Amino acid sequence: MTTRPGGALTVLAGLLRAWRRADDVELMVLASVPQTIQTLHDLQLDIHVESNAARRGPISRAVWQRFFTGFWLRDHHVDVLINNNHYLSGVSCPQVVHHHNLWRFMTPELGIAAGRGWRDRLRDRAARRALHRAAANVFVSQFLRTQAEQFVPDSSSRYHVVPNCLDDVRVGAPVSSAPTSDTRTLLAVQSANPHKDNLTLVCALAQLRGAAPMFDWRLEFAGSAGRADWAPVRQLAEQLGVAAHIDWLGFLDRHQLNARLRAAFCLVASSRLESSGLTLIEAMAVGCPVVATRIGAFEEYAGDAALLFSPGHAEELAAAVKRLEEPELRERLIGLGRQRAQRYRWSEWSPKFLEIVRHAATLKSPRSER
Repeated sequence: MTTRPGGALTVLAGLLRAWRRADDVELMVLASVPQTIQTLHDLQLDIHVESNAARRGPISRAVWQRFFTGFWLRDHHVDVLINNNHYLSGVSCPQVVHHHNLWRFMTPELGIAAGRGWRDRLRDRAARRALHRAAANVFVSQFLRTQAEQFVPDSSSRYHVVPNCLDDVRVGAPVSSAPTSDTRTLLAVQSANPHKDNLTLVCALAQLRGAAPMFDWRLEFAGSAGRADWAPVRQLAEQLGVAAHIDWLGFLDRHQLNARLRAAFCLVASSRLESSGLTLIEAMAVGCPVVATRIGAFEEYAGDAALLFSPGHAEELAAAVKRLEEPELRERLIGLGRQRAQRYRWSEWSPKFLEIVRHAATLKSPRSER
């Protein structure tokens, strides 16, 4: 069962391409969002995509998943269900739950208080139920697995880590060259949600334009608003006098994103909280240097191939960006990034994921709920 357009769909597309090469696997996808369905059809992988578009509303979708998904799976002779982030009740076949949402396993030490509406609380329960009952739980980072283990540590024998990866063809893309003009574009690939901390990016842009006026510093935001709104970011940009130097690109597809990464001076990632660091790997794969916050998942994905700064510290961010003017440092980071990206290829990791799924398919029924 698939998801909305965005990072999770990018991951699914890569997995489907890799798994399609296996002779003993028949893939079916159940989707409800038209853009998702079109994206999957565009892959041209000869995969059956079932439209669930009539149940796009949150309530109708929840009711259908709870009471009718099991019948659909039986009618289609499904051996194992792979679902994102949560466990479905009323399903007789084994389930593999692919966890990539850190909000389901929030703890006080993360330092971020999340607003929990009734839908979020229901999703939290469904995600944590998976820790008890799913045949396997696959996490996109060791950091996320560690968070989950704080809730249900005694099920960790069914916990696995498979990082988010790229297609091999994307890892093989050419390295970008050094800047050829006075324009220095910082690219941020993130939503307007508060934990992304876009305000720090705007403050850093203002500092760069003041401290290094010989360059035309610009900031590009690539991504949808998410559950929040860009208004506070735009307001701060107006107050600091940098609104004219910010471009709002909206959601970019894979090819558009790669083009912007190749053209950028660097990728900047200011999030205070993430479950993975795929965007960092996407940048490294095309030779775009990375400046990111020093948080668990980013450190895990980036290793020593990025410049890291403390969350919320615009001064550190601006200083790190200016360091990329040093040719030797820039080339070293590009080289390390390319090496790092080679570790995050689906040709390396999809076989492990598929073995987890194959093992789950041998189990006769879901585990009993505790």
